[in-house]
Amino acid sequence: MKKKIDYTLRVAIRHEDAALLEKLRSLPLHLDRVLDTAVTVPVYSSNHAAVTAGKTTDGGPLQAGAAMSIFLGPVPDDKLPKDAMAGKLLLGKLTLGKSQSSGSAAPGGISIALGCPPAKETDKSSADSNDKLDKSEADKLSEAVRDAKVVAAADEVVAAIDEAELAAFVARKCHSDDSSPEAAAVKKEMEEKKSALIDALACKCTALLDLEAKNTDDNKFDSSAGKDNQP
Repeated sequence: MKKKIDYTLRVAIRHEDAALLEKLRSLPLHLDRVLDTAVTVPVYSSNHAAVTAGKTTDGGPLQAGAAMSIFLGPVPDDKLPKDAMAGKLLLGKLTLGKSQSSGSAAPGGISIALGCPPAKETDKSSADSNDKLDKSEADKLSEAVRDAKVVAAADEVVAAIDEAELAAFVARKCHSDDSSPEAAAVKKEMEEKKSALIDALACKCTALLDLEAKNTDDNKFDSSAGKDNQP
């Protein structure tokens, strides 16, 4: 492969108004260059063949006064120049017939211009689906075990707390005027149990929601796979 070639264009424009010259910095540049390898545009005998990339045609001899319709199809992506992108044009000639003296393409020809297509966008939904497929069963099992351990630990915390006693304290606290050290110690203990109970229930709820979400995603994937495999 040839090395990448950098082009340097120098333009000298003089004007007494500097602001006007500054505006010229954003003007688009039109540059024509000769390709290292010619790009062959496929020719078809019908519009249907051109649209569906069917069988190409080499034409054929014509009698004087006869007519033939030909259709130019898109150039395959792998045949386009590496730097082809939307906004660029491929310019060339459509030659008809061969020279009787040399047997090569007849001189002259009809000028044609082919617009380069935009780059193909990646299907985001397919990428997301591939990401899900890439996650190994071991990873899924590890996450499920982790969530299950969280639920089990939360249940142990909940079981260690007397919820009835805590509820009675919370209800009684609103009407209690006892400010003794013993009452303060009980209050601190109950507040710690209350905080631990709330945290344990919150962690358990989050873990259960994660497990439910994983089961839902797996069921959706299995359902989609089943539909794809139907004859």
